[in-house]
Amino acid sequence: MIDRETASEIWRQQVQASNAKRETRDCTVKAISIACDVPYDDAHAALKAGGRRDRHGCRFRQQWPAIDALGFVVYDISDHVSGRTAITIERELRRRYPNGRCLIRVRGHLMAYRDGHIIDHAQGSRRRTCDVYFVVPKDAEQPRGYEFNRTRVVDETGYLTDEPYTPPAPVEPEPVVEPEPQPEPLTQKPRSRKVRRMTTKIKATGAEHPITSARIAFGLSTNQLGKIIGYPGASLWRLERGLNTPRAEVARELFRFFGGALPIGAIYDGPFWLDTTPDDERARVLARLGDVGQAYRGDTTHAAGGEPAQPAAVG
Repeated sequence: MIDRETASEIWRQQVQASNAKRETRDCTVKAISIACDVPYDDAHAALKAGGRRDRHGCRFRQQWPAIDALGFVVYDISDHVSGRTAITIERELRRRYPNGRCLIRVRGHLMAYRDGHIIDHAQGSRRRTCDVYFVVPKDAEQPRGYEFNRTRVVDETGYLTDEPYTPPAPVEPEPVVEPEPQPEPLTQKPRSRKVRRMTTKIKATGAEHPITSARIAFGLSTNQLGKIIGYPGASLWRLERGLNTPRAEVARELFRFFGGALPIGAIYDGPFWLDTTPDDERARVLARLGDVGQAYRGDTTHAAGGEPAQPAAVG
């Protein structure tokens, strides 16, 4: 067994070697280096050959090829220990295997036990243990007192088998075929739920918003109509799609501008007016809008670019 000072010195050496390589998330490298009693650089190279990337965590299946490459074999003894935290498992391993070397897996972390001590920053914590693996050299005989009933070897995928682990045969990589570049599809920003709902409601009626019909009859764009009544064109665009309800002063300005040909109810709630108004009444409203709009477009003052005259009210 080793004392606590020696275990702390081993851990300091591991931290220094990790800092020299500017490594992070390398608990597996440190644990295998300590349990197998190999330099940090050797464990780092073995895991990198097994697929681990620098400054990234190590997958479970990448650990066993690295341990095999270092000349060690791993036995699962999780069924033969009763400790369930880092504190209790250290006591039990010290009592049963004082000179043994183990790997202890907790959730998201791997730590090493060596000669009576857990050598890790999580030593003495209450983290719950998941698995315990006994590590011995391949060419070493199993020492007395280390017999494990139903001992099974861990293979490269992390599952238990009854056969020793043998590295897989190397496979030549397939040639990489670069795909032909494809033009990026034109994507449109998805509309909000409210826009989809109101647009669907307007389309279901088979007619456009009454304000839109009146504006087209007058031969104006949304910006032109907005400048005349003193209302932003973008806000008027939202009114025509049923997304906003006009304020009272805006509804009055629209009613006056259209000469009373467009009912105030159609201005306030166009989709509802389209759903509840009979077809003949809607036809009469459109006809009145056409007459007033024709008179508006034929106004000489408006055609000359001056201030447009307000259309006369239609009885």
